[in-house]
Amino acid sequence: MLRPDAETTDTDGARPAPNLRCLRLRAGSQRGSHVKLRRLLPGGVRQTLTIVLHDEVDKGTLRAIFRQAVRYVPESELRPHFFTQD
Repeated sequence: MLRPDAETTDTDGARPAPNLRCLRLRAGSQRGSHVKLRRLLPGGVRQTLTIVLHDEVDKGTLRAIFRQAVRYVPESELRPHFFTQD
């Protein structure tokens, strides 16, 4: 279940944007409300995650961000930032 927030009970299903500091990514380019977060790993491997800079994010967008992030960070570390224990 997506992490609910008491102040966001909109009928459109919007949720607060997750705090992704755990990924240790730096902001790269930005276009409008979309920003590319990047980190460079040893060996020159570059990882990029595109997110939106909204106070609230639609459920589908939140799932897409989660799917992108799980490519770089173990799901067990990400899950608390996106989902409830249910």
